[in-house]
Amino acid sequence: MVHIRGVEMRVFVTGGTGHLGAWLVKALAAQGNAVVVGVRDEKKADFLRFPNVEIVKADLDNIEALKSHTQNCDAIFHLGAFAAVWAKDPSIFDKTNVEGTRNVLEAAKANHVKRVVVVSSAGNFGPSIDGTVTENTVRKLPFFNDYERTKNAADELALEYIKNGLDVVIVYPTRVYGPVLNGKPASLTMLIHRSLTAGFRIVPGKGDKIGNYVFIDDVIQGFILAWQKGRKGEKYILGGENLTLKSVYLEIQKNAKQGRKLLYLPLSIIRIFLFVEKVGSWFGRPPVLTQDWLAKVIYDWNLSSDKARAELGYSTTPLEIGMKKTAEWAYQFSGPA
Repeated sequence: MVHIRGVEMRVFVTGGTGHLGAWLVKALAAQGNAVVVGVRDEKKADFLRFPNVEIVKADLDNIEALKSHTQNCDAIFHLGAFAAVWAKDPSIFDKTNVEGTRNVLEAAKANHVKRVVVVSSAGNFGPSIDGTVTENTVRKLPFFNDYERTKNAADELALEYIKNGLDVVIVYPTRVYGPVLNGKPASLTMLIHRSLTAGFRIVPGKGDKIGNYVFIDDVIQGFILAWQKGRKGEKYILGGENLTLKSVYLEIQKNAKQGRKLLYLPLSIIRIFLFVEKVGSWFGRPPVLTQDWLAKVIYDWNLSSDKARAELGYSTTPLEIGMKKTAEWAYQFSGPA
């Protein structure tokens, strides 16, 4: 990674304690940039106290704090979001993902920040119904959950600010996996960890549906390249390889210390389980999986990162290499699995 014209910059990051945000903070700081990380709970961000990093209390719902701490910043990386697929109070999705984004963009506008990189989700484009998904794909199906709905609403909001002169670039990571810097792994990396260390080997359906899988180092590289080289108002999908779920499981198995035969679970049984989980959620019990999750295994999700490659110089890590690095981390990770 390189500096912009060799000049160290001052950048503000939201969502810095998450899987993606933590590695981004570390990468930006390693470049020599002055990194300000806005968090809700400063104690939970102690692990981010690298050289060149300042931790400040700046919730997404506190616009005055955001305005105060983004003064004199050259860029903002907005990763903060409520990323669950279920919540007892669904209004938290709109409050965090939409209104939180509005507050960040307002702070950027007030302080004349040179560039904002908004981190969205490739799930916003929907499955690849009519061929490979690109940045120009128009979604054909309804949103599968409140997360997708509100992340898309945040994108629309960002586009409004762009029309009014704010320099914003929107990036869309696909299914991210890789080592975790701190805390509990996110869903895909958790699946890899459980498969390697706890013998989890259930494949939904035939495992023949395609998804796009990207190593975390590549996504972080993509964020920084979007800041450095992205064109104002443009969207960039940051993905990896289009692979069947079965092929991903088989790659996980290659790295397992103890080989186990994969078990293919019919979708009909999964649907019954999901219905039971849904009923439980009516009584306030968080579901292990939701009906929305089923969309990930009944549709193909072929995505292209050609635009990011051509315009940003984006590159990706082969699954074989990325999975090996993830497995090395997984066998050392001692957190909840």
